[in-house]
Amino acid sequence: MLAKKDESVARRLRTLQAYAISQGYAENQTQMAEHLGLSEPRWTQMLNSRDLSKEVAFKIVEKFPEVTLEWLWLGKTEGLRLQTLRELEAAAKNL
Repeated sequence: MLAKKDESVARRLRTLQAYAISQGYAENQTQMAEHLGLSEPRWTQMLNSRDLSKEVAFKIVEKFPEVTLEWLWLGKTEGLRLQTLRELEAAAKNL
């Protein structure tokens, strides 16, 4: 069960990246890493692993205040604005 949760965290990070690109925060994975203040290898590793540290989660919420920690870690959408949820869902379809 934990592995499934961890996999969905990685999927949400990939969704967030697609969202960031669609919203003009970044043009590609390299710029997404830079936007978050991370190295590209570290960001790439996170997109493909089961790890989301508190440090990075807080950076993400700081840079993207429209998303919540609950969404990042647990996939809970209750705290998201409807428009943000729709945009994230649209971004996820493009993965």
